[in-house]
Amino acid sequence: MGVKIILILGVFGVFLQTARSQENTKVYSKVLVIGDSITSHGPAVENLGWSGSWGMAASALEKDYVHLFIARLVAAQNGKMPKTMIGGGGGGKLTDKLTQLAKYKEFGADLLIVQMGENDNKDVSVDGFQKPYEQILEAVRAGNPNVNIFCFSTWGPPTGNAKKDAFIQSACKKYNGTFVSLRKVNADPDNMVKSEKRFSHPGVNWHPGDKGMQGYADALWEAFIGKNSELSNQADDQSKELGLIFRENWGDSSNLRWSPMPQVENVGGKPVMMTTLTDSTRQQLYEVVLPAEKIRSRKLVIETRIKGESLSAKVGAESGIHLGLKLLNAEGQLSTEKLDIKQDNSFDWTDAKWTILVPDNIVESKLQIGLVRMSGTVWFDLINISIQP
Repeated sequence: MGVKIILILGVFGVFLQTARSQENTKVYSKVLVIGDSITSHGPAVENLGWSGSWGMAASALEKDYVHLFIARLVAAQNGKMPKTMIGGGGGGKLTDKLTQLAKYKEFGADLLIVQMGENDNKDVSVDGFQKPYEQILEAVRAGNPNVNIFCFSTWGPPTGNAKKDAFIQSACKKYNGTFVSLRKVNADPDNMVKSEKRFSHPGVNWHPGDKGMQGYADALWEAFIGKNSELSNQADDQSKELGLIFRENWGDSSNLRWSPMPQVENVGGKPVMMTTLTDSTRQQLYEVVLPAEKIRSRKLVIETRIKGESLSAKVGAESGIHLGLKLLNAEGQLSTEKLDIKQDNSFDWTDAKWTILVPDNIVESKLQIGLVRMSGTVWFDLINISIQP
């Protein structure tokens, strides 16, 4: 009986494979590709050192994943070239695409490829992420109910973003689309253009290079012909990396990596960091580099203890004791996220705990501590940073 079941399942699998292959022997006349900078990015020489008008960071138009895939499609269609609309753009977010829904619908695509999600970091939820994604699919399907849909998982070596990928899978399944896993592509660090040493800007270097673009195109083609059935299991990969990733105990001055070098003194028999400002119009910040590749798309918990003495009053939202992350993303945009620390003029040792979800597309990250536009003295005890589920 068991052998019969296996045989039946095997035959059924072959049937599904054949059905998918037969489905994709039809000639596609209109291909719509919706994505962000990985799909297409115009020249940004001054800001990024990027001069292309194609998928960042391929070395040429014909080497980005869109054109690699279209070339294979044309060959499979005996030279018949589809009309192709490419809707990319640097820093592209799902909500940005909602203004283009009428255009997507009117195009009437019979093949849709969606490469989105890397820049959507503010509200990764059903309402904030999955529903806008579904609106895009709905608009395209309204233009052609028979459109064949393919949805990429997110780029973000080494593991992508399991939470976003789950939303993408769910949306794609709802519209009878095919989820294209980038798990293997993300896992190979050589797929980032950084390994090709063609650019100096860290934002550009975060993107897939020629090898990574080929990985994209291969994954898409395998899904297109029915061979890529891999589900997103990046959550398993990420769970292996949980735990402490940074600790500063101020004990060995030769191992301190802060810039500038902070003052360390002994308080109560243990070393702590201290900084003093006499001018409330200035700031004094200390920075240490954190491994961007380890913390992108992850939930961090930052814990320390802080003590303050003779602190002046706050003079705005930015002033006060500073505990924050300075982040540079793949589009060259710099942002600072910080914990809102409520303090009195003077206070004894107080626990500070901060949980933050780090965006997918960061390329540089630094922990910052100190004082901003506030006079007085502040001490920082042991600092621990851990990755949480």
